[in-house]
Amino acid sequence: MTATQAQALKALAAGDAAARPHQGRTRGTYHTDDPTPRTTPGEPTTIALAAAHALTRHHDPIQAIQEALGHRPTPNAILVAAIPLAYNDTDTQTATAITRTLAPQATHALARLTRYARRLIHGRTPQEATGSARRLHRITTTPEHAIATTTPDDTQTAAIWCLLTTDTTTACTIKALNLGDDTQTTTALAAALAAIAHGPTPTPTAWDETTGIDRRTADALATA
Repeated sequence: MTATQAQALKALAAGDAAARPHQGRTRGTYHTDDPTPRTTPGEPTTIALAAAHALTRHHDPIQAIQEALGHRPTPNAILVAAIPLAYNDTDTQTATAITRTLAPQATHALARLTRYARRLIHGRTPQEATGSARRLHRITTTPEHAIATTTPDDTQTAAIWCLLTTDTTTACTIKALNLGDDTQTTTALAAALAAIAHGPTPTPTAWDETTGIDRRTADALATA
């Protein structure tokens, strides 16, 4: 099952919001089985919606992200641009330009994540989308204690690891929520990838209304 871009972005925002109370916490010092978003989403959602808006309207995503944030994004958070990049079949030069300007250390991670998400969108399974049996084996056999979320390379691997080691969107989101450190980016990405692979899970209507995420997503994807 493949989610529409709007559904994937909404899943991303819900994962971001659910993870916000746990951002920066050390793994093992907390545990949650509740993927329900209880607050507003943060920087990852702002970046993803700004990129989606710019790509839909053929505008400059770099300028859109900078204007939406009002500051330079964290290297990890810029990875969420992979979701709108994948849906828009954007060439790798666009992804490279975004990272070279905003977060050079995320260049390779964003490109890999965009390719992975695009394969999911085109109907590949999470396993097939890894691109090689060797990479699939490496990721799936990595124990949880070795999964980090500190650098862009770590974080894109962590999000894919969550997807490959679960079989539902809810389970994938919960697994990401408990990884700690940059929980927001990891959970936002994992939830979006899972929504593409397994279908989105419903979020509370009250949360949608409070955050205006449906309206903001619709605005981001509106045609010019």
